[in-house]
Amino acid sequence: MPSPLHSVAYMLEPQFQGTDFGTEVRKDFRDGVRRMVATSDEYKAVLSQHTKFTNKEGIYGDKDIISLTG
Repeated sequence: MPSPLHSVAYMLEPQFQGTDFGTEVRKDFRDGVRRMVATSDEYKAVLSQHTKFTNKEGIYGDKDIISLTG
């Protein structure tokens, strides 16, 4: 069973974007993020940025940046 830290790394790996991570990995991701940040505001900001990353919004949708992830 992977740790929350493994789930964070897995969900942030560009090559796995679009993957159905499953409920357990998403829960471990949130648990891992919660352990790494100091405040609830930081936690909310990370989850917000992750949503943008997943949906390729803002800078995460920039074609030049996407091309760097291979």
